[in-house]
Amino acid sequence: MINVDLLIQDSQGRTLLTWRQDQYFRPGWHIPGGIIRLQETAEERIAKVAAMELSTKVSHEPQPIAITEFHFPHLAARKHFIASFQEVTSRIQVELYQG
Repeated sequence: MINVDLLIQDSQGRTLLTWRQDQYFRPGWHIPGGIIRLQETAEERIAKVAAMELSTKVSHEPQPIAITEFHFPHLAARKHFIASFQEVTSRIQVELYQG
């Protein structure tokens, strides 16, 4: 599976994380992202992730800042990912939590 992850940082270098609780992974904080669907471009998935997970629009550079491979052999599904990390910018206003 090919995944896009949205790396959003503020001027102090803090990274935006969102809470995920779904059938694939245990509940926890994660970088917003999603699997590219059949006949979908990375650009389309980036826009959909921003809309669905952050309720905003983002802009990004055309090339990812990193591409990483992940293996989760203990999972029943979604065992192997190629993740494309996209540095994105947004005007999103967030509430910060320490911890």
